[in-house]
Amino acid sequence: MAEELPVETFFRNYEYRDAKISPNGDYLAALAPDGPRVGLAIVDLKALKANWAAQPRVANEGSPGVRQIDVSSFVWLNDDRLLFYVSEDGYAEGGLFAVNRDGTKLRALVAFHQVHTQILDLLGGTSKEILVESAAYAETRAGNRLPYPHVARMNVFTGYMTREVTNPGNVVGWLTDHAGVVRVGMAVKDRTTRIIHRATAKAPWETLAEYDYDQDGMVPVAFASDNRTLYVACYGEEDTVGLYAYDTEKKALKDLLFRHKEVDAQSISLDDQTQRLVGVHLETDRPVDFWVDPIYAKQQAAVDQALPGTANSRINSSRDGSKVIFQTFSDRTPGAYYLLHTASNKLEKLFDSSERIKAEQMAEMKPVQYRSRDGLVIHGYLTLPLGSSGKNLPLIVNPHGGPWVRDSWTFDPEVQFFANRGYVVLQMNFRGSSGYGKSFLKAGYKQWGRKMQDDITDGVKWAIDQGIADPKRIAIYGASYGGYAALVGLEFTPELYRCGISYAGVTDVPDLIKSSEKRASFRAVIRLFAAEAIGDLKADKALLNEVSPQNHVDKIQAPVLLAYGELDPRVPISQGRSLARELKKQGKKFELIVKPDEGHGFHKEENKVEFYRKVDEFLKANLK
Repeated sequence: MAEELPVETFFRNYEYRDAKISPNGDYLAALAPDGPRVGLAIVDLKALKANWAAQPRVANEGSPGVRQIDVSSFVWLNDDRLLFYVSEDGYAEGGLFAVNRDGTKLRALVAFHQVHTQILDLLGGTSKEILVESAAYAETRAGNRLPYPHVARMNVFTGYMTREVTNPGNVVGWLTDHAGVVRVGMAVKDRTTRIIHRATAKAPWETLAEYDYDQDGMVPVAFASDNRTLYVACYGEEDTVGLYAYDTEKKALKDLLFRHKEVDAQSISLDDQTQRLVGVHLETDRPVDFWVDPIYAKQQAAVDQALPGTANSRINSSRDGSKVIFQTFSDRTPGAYYLLHTASNKLEKLFDSSERIKAEQMAEMKPVQYRSRDGLVIHGYLTLPLGSSGKNLPLIVNPHGGPWVRDSWTFDPEVQFFANRGYVVLQMNFRGSSGYGKSFLKAGYKQWGRKMQDDITDGVKWAIDQGIADPKRIAIYGASYGGYAALVGLEFTPELYRCGISYAGVTDVPDLIKSSEKRASFRAVIRLFAAEAIGDLKADKALLNEVSPQNHVDKIQAPVLLAYGELDPRVPISQGRSLARELKKQGKKFELIVKPDEGHGFHKEENKVEFYRKVDEFLKANLK
């Protein structure tokens, strides 16, 4: 078996992540550790030397001094100035900041904790202004809903804003054309979604399309280079999401540009200079970049040939296209950043994301599939401990959160941590997971704790039947919806599991629906979707209570580890505390971890390390 590595190896912050090249190609900006926090570092590509541009600190509320906060994301505005968002307490993203590349003129453009302002269009980065979506302030740390945003023009040195477009009513998101004109909005009211459009900045708004919340509508993605054609995502007459061209003058779908018969198209890439469509991105068993432009395809092929065995993702390029940043990663490494010189096709390694993580010490994540009891094909991933026989091993069943997301082939610190401890890890994209088409998604509707859980259970039985898992040493672990599934597994199939871990897990389904409605900016749609996908609070009251872990604590036979953040806006801490009280009342063996400075999951480095140390102890004690 492999050497047992320290918990910190897996859960300390990476040295560099989210690296992007400057428009002139001379510098790289990246998120990098600043002690236990995360700052914004600038790398001189000629000297390969990093300097700090921003280590943001904000005034303490109600007391003197400052506290440091994390940079969560950023973008180059131009060669000299960057814009970035920050987060605190592990989740509370808010406040828009700007700083010069040399660290000067640091400015809070939007007050900290105000997440209501989002960048819409950089306007080419050639002036002191950008376009933002901005709504009246609401106290988002309390989870309150936000109003519908207007569009404003913002000065990137002062934060001063002037109204650009007034929300005509119920628009939840905007889209600009390539001249920086706000041309498209998506409006949501009650059951109806409406796509509005105007031909010019002075033209009146008109409706392009309108559809009921449960109809297959279209989602505008971007304008084509002609500023008349829209790229839209929609099902059309098929089961998977495809990319279409839409004529805004004729108000009609035109050509199908791309579709995969098994999985949904996920995103697109446009050329920065010409705005033409150059690529479509999707995910089968592994990430796939489908380049429709031959130049981009040739560059991708050159990188793939030089770096076989890894997924090589194009991040961004210099303004003249002479330099392109690629990030490589695999199931066994968070990867590295490379600089491609396009004139010579020379590939230059810049740095690893994390030097402490060695690929040879990590385990292989293999795509697998099995059939559920009703015949549905379930895709997933199996990770065997390095150097193991692959037979009769202790198993960690790891259902994902969401549930309307999916697990992917990537470097997963959690999975690698478990494998390093000698456990085989099984992840499955149960019905209701996204990315596999409409039918598979809707097969999970109203199946929380039922057929969705059966898919998980059938995966466990598959691993046992294959001789991979020791049936006497199986644990179930998950976060958010996965935490819910862990609790349901312990209650509805107690014979399978020796222990379980629920991390920010849902315990009371009706309460979750009610709290989601309260914080939503368009409650009616949330209510309608929840009624269809999970269950109606009135009509399906019995069903929702039946699948709520809070109501079946008496069935739990194995030890349980619970973990929650007090500031969680998605799964209220009250859900974890309520379950803990019931576990204690019924004399069940459990532990509860609560972090007062975390939200939905633990994000601060020190809290992550502490949590996974406890997980390590818990599993070793219960999977002997």
